[in-house]
Amino acid sequence: MKQDNYITSSCIISNHTVYKNGAVLLSEQAAIDVPGFLNAVYKTLDTNYARYYKMDNLNKLGWLASEILLSGGFDKTKYKPEDIGVILSNRNSSLDTDQRYLKSVADGASPSLFVYTLPNIVTGEICIRNHFKGEDAFFIAEDFDAGFITNYVGKLLDDDVLQACICGWVELLGKEYKAALFLIEKVKTGDVTLFTKEKVTKIFENKKPLQDVFIAGIGVITAIGNNVAECLSSFEKGEAGMANITHLDTVHAGKVPVAEVKMTNVELADINGMEVAMSRTTLLSLTAAKEALKDAAIPGIETLRIGFVSANTVGGMDKSEDFFIDFIANNSKGKLKNVFDHECGSMTEVVANQLGIKDYMTTISTACSSSANAIFYGARLIRNDVVDIVVAGGADALTKFTLNGFNTLMILDKEFCKPFDENRRGLNLGEGAGYVVLVSEKVMKTLNQSAYCKLSGYNNSNDAFHQTASSPEGTGSYLAMKGALEKAGLTTSDIDYINLHGTGTPNNDNAEGTAVKRLFDPHYPPMSSTKSFTGHTLGASGGIEAVFSVLAIKHGLIYPNLRFETKMHEFSFEPETRFKKGQAISHVMSNSFGFGGNCSSLIFSKI
Repeated sequence: MKQDNYITSSCIISNHTVYKNGAVLLSEQAAIDVPGFLNAVYKTLDTNYARYYKMDNLNKLGWLASEILLSGGFDKTKYKPEDIGVILSNRNSSLDTDQRYLKSVADGASPSLFVYTLPNIVTGEICIRNHFKGEDAFFIAEDFDAGFITNYVGKLLDDDVLQACICGWVELLGKEYKAALFLIEKVKTGDVTLFTKEKVTKIFENKKPLQDVFIAGIGVITAIGNNVAECLSSFEKGEAGMANITHLDTVHAGKVPVAEVKMTNVELADINGMEVAMSRTTLLSLTAAKEALKDAAIPGIETLRIGFVSANTVGGMDKSEDFFIDFIANNSKGKLKNVFDHECGSMTEVVANQLGIKDYMTTISTACSSSANAIFYGARLIRNDVVDIVVAGGADALTKFTLNGFNTLMILDKEFCKPFDENRRGLNLGEGAGYVVLVSEKVMKTLNQSAYCKLSGYNNSNDAFHQTASSPEGTGSYLAMKGALEKAGLTTSDIDYINLHGTGTPNNDNAEGTAVKRLFDPHYPPMSSTKSFTGHTLGASGGIEAVFSVLAIKHGLIYPNLRFETKMHEFSFEPETRFKKGQAISHVMSNSFGFGGNCSSLIFSKI
């Protein structure tokens, strides 16, 4: 009697990737050879199986696929050994081994040629390893035949010859290989798939689409506002955050403008319940991250896996500077233990602890693209089912180190910066923090409010042109934008607004402009640099501008490029100069390009 049977587990191995139920378990560099790849996968398994090293590559491929297939929940003790079968097919048996053997004994064939390459060796190894004693067959076919497999296995299950079965395809010839294994059971348990020809074909031919990642919450603190609402108000009023230096004790005070957050360390510490001795980077980070989590208001968050991926470039440099000024003058002052943990990662640890995030935590520091990279790294964690939620973004505080460094590079503007203007003279440094709360589709469906949008595309490229300068052709910028579009499945005509990296330096704006021209010419979307409001916040800029990009989609906004007067002579386009509301914004591209050619682009899309 025909009945419904179910795919309770699947494993696909091909092209140097391993997928268990659609989730990536391991991915190696494409340059690695097949034996190297198989050994690398084997070493990730929590098992000790000496026979593995005596197998040929086809047997290794099939055996590894079966180990992954049966891992993570399959209880074989609920079946008798004779109730579980292994039925595999392929096109060429072990021709890979045969051909290599024949090549090695060109003078004459050996009678032992086929001893270890019989077609049923793979099924035999799987049965021996797992003590299965059911049906054991290996079908030689011209191609993968999902209809034949489902009919044959389905009949064995319907007739009670078997109660469960491993079936599928294992093939290796030269550099081409694929294993597609399915565990079929009669009992429907958990999240399973009906065992049909169509379902098997779909899993075999296509990996499970990576899940969408949604933005559930946002938080920001910059020179134009201590939260999201204040920043929006400043944009609408056209109020920039640049001013004379007030918080930082520096010889440059009164000489170069900066975009400082208007709150003192005492005020920041007070609103966060922290000690004032904490680094300003930490205090800024915690302020924005807390706002983002509160905004997301995720139900049952304590039961979910949460990650914190945070970026910064200066760490606790501000506190280190305070310490060493006194210490150098008198080495009996201060204690070195007070500054040993001022590296970038320590900022992340402190904030993660304050937020109660313990499942996953890491720090990204790739210069000015740091926060953008943190965001799309967080998206990858969700897409590969490592966590359910990620608070991602970054923070950076103004320090003497950064101010002196950029002054040495001679790229600071002594007046308010004007990105993408023909007469631009440099950047204004800023500080702040910006975070987005990324969630899986499963979490998104539980929200009490609509998600803002989704992160549809992202890419990181490096032209390795110079330690600090961008390539004149804008190669890294071009590749980052192009890659993000491809990831999102979009074309240039789909982008409704570009939040430019737009620092205001001659080199950066020219390189980014060249890249924009290469990609978008002759049809340019509206674009502007919000750094004309916030200054260049370095490692925080990608997170801050991600928040602004999300708001652009939510409210249909296009931000003005303040102080723009003269179009750059190299380009036919020019940035927007008016704040616009109620625009039709479905896709926003946000660019973050860092020193060393580390260039990243994010694309946020309307749901």
